[in-house]
Amino acid sequence: MLALAAVPAKAGGIDCAKARTATERSVCGDPELRKLDASVAADFADALAATQGATRQALLGQQRRWLSQRDHGCKGDDAACLRASYQARFDALEALTARVSPGNPTLSDVTAVALLGSWKIGDDVVPGAPDQRVPATELPAFLPKPGSMIIGQPGKLCSGNGECLPFGLDRQTLGMATGTEALHLPPATPYYVAYLSGKSAYGLIPRGDGSLLAQFQACDKTYTSCTNAFQVWTPASPDAGVRVLTH
Repeated sequence: MLALAAVPAKAGGIDCAKARTATERSVCGDPELRKLDASVAADFADALAATQGATRQALLGQQRRWLSQRDHGCKGDDAACLRASYQARFDALEALTARVSPGNPTLSDVTAVALLGSWKIGDDVVPGAPDQRVPATELPAFLPKPGSMIIGQPGKLCSGNGECLPFGLDRQTLGMATGTEALHLPPATPYYVAYLSGKSAYGLIPRGDGSLLAQFQACDKTYTSCTNAFQVWTPASPDAGVRVLTH
């Protein structure tokens, strides 16, 4: 613990004018690694600014562990190992910062979770009324259109035409959510609050067959009548799933 605590978790990247270690010299001598170092430093600074108290300490601990693994897990001149290490940390930080916005300025948890792979968007399901469908006019605009394909990447959700928006997941449990009682699932079932462009949009609930239920509220034009409904997302690639990127 003393060795790990001695590793600084600064928000800035490597100062190449003061590079001393083999790792620092390798990073500074490789344009791609220098770019990755700057990207990780910028994302870490953004994530750190969105934390406080115990959550900030948890994020600092993550960064110290990563820096230690980067420095000791890769030989100083192993550029491929360093790129993989930087990319993994960048992906995790992208997943965290995608949840941050002026409307959601604080991270309550720094577990990085990402939706990965391709997904086919199916019809909606109304619990207790299997034959009922939500009218297209009542589907929220932020939901993917039924029949479309989406692609999840760390910190991003992309449509079939290549347009991507910031997308982050906050890991909770079904027992913390409302409007899911009709699913009759255990309270400990994972429940992921999805942030699209930094705004809480819907919840994602994994099912045993690998698919996801996207929970949303369907409301009439006057918002006087709302129904809890779920859109079915079916995996369409071998890598499709919700993954924890850091612990």
